[in-house]
Amino acid sequence: MKKISFLILFLASYLYSETLHFDISFVGITVVKAKFIYRDNSLQVFAKSTGMAKLLKSLDNKYIAKYNDNSDSLFLPSYFKKDIAQKDFYEKRQFAYKRDITTARMLDFINNKSKEYKIPYDIRDFFSTLYYLRYHQKDTLSFYIDANTVLWKGSAVFIKKEKITMDKKDYLTRKYQITYKKISKENKKENSDMLTNNLVGNSKTLYLWFTEDKNHLPIKAKFKMKPFSVFWTLNSVKN
Repeated sequence: MKKISFLILFLASYLYSETLHFDISFVGITVVKAKFIYRDNSLQVFAKSTGMAKLLKSLDNKYIAKYNDNSDSLFLPSYFKKDIAQKDFYEKRQFAYKRDITTARMLDFINNKSKEYKIPYDIRDFFSTLYYLRYHQKDTLSFYIDANTVLWKGSAVFIKKEKITMDKKDYLTRKYQITYKKISKENKKENSDMLTNNLVGNSKTLYLWFTEDKNHLPIKAKFKMKPFSVFWTLNSVKN
């Protein structure tokens, strides 16, 4: 009986599929379209600039995180890949996590270099962290993020419940404030992609809204920056 139950959980984790579509806007104008696909124990993210934004700051980025066993929804990647194509900046890297010896290895395919570094056991990439927070909504929650080999400790704090209207439908949500503190000793800041590593910093604050239902959808995000904030808005879900 236990073997049958385990098999059902195992198959469910692989058969489940979900696609989320987001609009990323600045001063009320959508500048990037993003798509999140969770399937076969992996999370793929595609982000591409749209409209006039292509002329100012072109962006065509791809990310993939692979999980060995995600039946408990911990979203601890075994590896994370990124293929960044932005105006005047390109990056193609893979991060492999050996959690049993708390070590990660970064491979830089463009510059032909690698780096090994120590990590906390439960470190994640930015997008895996988003999904971890989505399914573990406590009043306070700590986590670790690997931002291009620079390590950060993050804190998610529940602020309040809030009603959000999307496509003429009301959703009751839980609003969280996300802050970070750098734990790496390195002071060097590399150029990086705009969607992930640039959202992590000592003085940066991110707000997330998750629906208070069984799906816990990340319906909205706000990244505070001067002079204007950047917003992520969920516009469609497909299972």
